[in-house]
Amino acid sequence: MEARELFMLTDRNQKLFDARKYHEIRRESHSGFENSFVMKAYIYAGSLRFHVMSERDLTREQVDYSHLFLCNTMCQQCVSKAYLWYGQTEGFSTELIDRFQERGLPYRFFEYAISPADMQKTKHIIHPLIAKPYQKKMLADCIALLESAYTPELDQPGTFEEDKKRISGLFRNSDTMVFFLENILIGLYCCNQGELEYLAIKKTAQGSGHGKRIVSRMMDDMLKKSIPEIHLCTKTSNETAIHLYEKMGFYRLCENSRTEIYVNEVKS
Repeated sequence: MEARELFMLTDRNQKLFDARKYHEIRRESHSGFENSFVMKAYIYAGSLRFHVMSERDLTREQVDYSHLFLCNTMCQQCVSKAYLWYGQTEGFSTELIDRFQERGLPYRFFEYAISPADMQKTKHIIHPLIAKPYQKKMLADCIALLESAYTPELDQPGTFEEDKKRISGLFRNSDTMVFFLENILIGLYCCNQGELEYLAIKKTAQGSGHGKRIVSRMMDDMLKKSIPEIHLCTKTSNETAIHLYEKMGFYRLCENSRTEIYVNEVKS
């Protein structure tokens, strides 16, 4: 094998294994390998999940090994469905995903990050928006804002209403700011220990520069809190958000994907 694989099956309640951790593990564990990749498996929220992170396209041997490994692990855990996160820091190939004849539609996204040094280089934007810390009484309006911002283009209508309980807890336990223009709620950000969970602009207020203003305010807030880095994910088809983040100084870590995979029988 050209690469070294790391495998861990544990119960965990932490952030998904992302590109930043990949670079850290590669430096510590197998620097010097050509086209190295890391594979992890874990159980979260009662479901088996895999994450495979590579520098470039996997070789045929690596794809064969990974596919068999994933299938055998699913059988060992007596599950027919699992979730596969697959990402590359250079380019993107669907060959491993395509090995699963039974699979859901992949959700593809980019990972971005920005350091405090780069945040400080970004010009502060003065804006007329009024920022207020999130309060529980704002939940209904914030859910309506998320529905307006993301559906139907990026998510199914009703997605945020169905997930209201989890979102409520996330808003309360994160740095969440809501923004008003002339007493009308038009945007919010929710940043959880440097992980940007939500950045939303009301659909009727989009295209007016409010995204830049809110991101600018968020970076100022995170600098004051000495957050070491802001990390985020955005759908590969969301060209407006991609343009915004890159213009504000975020750099792309990798392209990633999430796919439901199914297996009925494995033949070694």
